[in-house]
Amino acid sequence: MVMFPSKDCLELIKESEGLYRKLSNGKVAAYIDPVGVWTIGYGSTFNFDHNRPVQKGDIIDRPTAELWLNQEIDQKGLVIRRDKEEALFRQDGFPGDDATIPVATAAVTKEYQPVELPLKIQSTLKSGVVNSEDCYVLNCGLAELGYLDTGTQPNSYTAVTEKAVEWFQGEKDLQVDGKFGRETKAALAAAIAKSRKPAPPALERIHCRLTRTKTANSDGLEVLSLEFVSPKGKTLNKLNVVSGAPGRQTFRLLEDGIPGSLEPIPQSRYFIADIEWAGGKDDFSTPHPHPMNGIGPVFVPLVRTVPMRDRERGNAGGRDDFGFHIDWNNSSSPGSAGCVCTSTLADLRELVRLLRLYDPRDLFVDWGLL
Repeated sequence: MVMFPSKDCLELIKESEGLYRKLSNGKVAAYIDPVGVWTIGYGSTFNFDHNRPVQKGDIIDRPTAELWLNQEIDQKGLVIRRDKEEALFRQDGFPGDDATIPVATAAVTKEYQPVELPLKIQSTLKSGVVNSEDCYVLNCGLAELGYLDTGTQPNSYTAVTEKAVEWFQGEKDLQVDGKFGRETKAALAAAIAKSRKPAPPALERIHCRLTRTKTANSDGLEVLSLEFVSPKGKTLNKLNVVSGAPGRQTFRLLEDGIPGSLEPIPQSRYFIADIEWAGGKDDFSTPHPHPMNGIGPVFVPLVRTVPMRDRERGNAGGRDDFGFHIDWNNSSSPGSAGCVCTSTLADLRELVRLLRLYDPRDLFVDWGLL
């Protein structure tokens, strides 16, 4: 007797498979599933329009995805796929059929809602985790950032969840393993916080912005990008700089700054004061007095604009006293105690030129922590 799946059965399959990978125009693109098969829509592996397997670059719409799902069900394609996934599951060292495996409670879905920060996820998550509130929070977090649809979310770590995690890990330069551990959790929380951060206030004049490049120079200092930005957000000019000492390249918020840590200038907004010359104007040979001869001929104070907070008072008084200058003693002691430094005299001259040209008074240090 020929049997046909009920509407409830189809909906369950659609829920389990998920409509992945959605594009901004509402269509879906092909992707590689957990067993290395090109897949599209609701788990379809065959392109019925072209009478061939799904390939990289295939794109269809939702009605086509539903049509192909019905056609694949009629031909036991999903069953074959599940057999392959089970074989992979056994290969990874899980118990075989002769072992006693606890029966997991069936997965459920709930309406999507924005997650709370800090993320209330207490365990490492991976494929196969079922009926976990942690999984529901994770799926909602991924949906908020656009890695999943913002419809109802399962409380399980589905194949779609795993692919979304891999997608996120790849974009954040993390190890792409499909597992949601400590580093991925921290990156997800930071990304959600940043997406909720209100846009910076509109400025009527050019300002500076300092960001990370995540590349290091030969001294072990991360190369930072100092940009001169127009009121409309256009980068007019930029310069490579460094901050902090080698081995102390931990980037923090201002309220978490540790005095004497030699770490880079904390994330915050600073006022850019006037250029202070050790000798006369445009004298690039006379350095400022300094115990380690590290400042050089130019110092531009960077004054914090955020009042000291209770967290900082309990941390030996917080951090202050930053500035622009050259890493004058680079050959013997590279880096700084948190000031923002050029590495060469030529770059220092260029910094002075840009400060005179644009006369910025605001520096936004953005490490991507909010």
